[in-house]
Amino acid sequence: MQTCQFIATERHPYSLVDQEGFKAYTEYLVGKEVDMPSRYKVTKTIDEVAEEAFEQLSEKIQDHKQSQGTFCYSFDVWESWGVNSWVLLSFSLIIIL
Repeated sequence: MQTCQFIATERHPYSLVDQEGFKAYTEYLVGKEVDMPSRYKVTKTIDEVAEEAFEQLSEKIQDHKQSQGTFCYSFDVWESWGVNSWVLLSFSLIIIL
């Protein structure tokens, strides 16, 4: 989980966990070989955490929703050619006059 948090907050590509230098660094820190998750596992973990946060935020929005307006939101996670990883969360308040 800490590896996923590190990758997401520092904006590293998910493929970081597959790089030999990263594996050697974690082995140095821990003092033994570390069985790192694949980038697919990292992606799945980040997606699950983001989805849970999204659901919690959705519940809070529903609790505070204005009676004459509604919220529209979208969420997406993607990776561009294995180099950059992105997370998008967009909100709009729609008020019908």
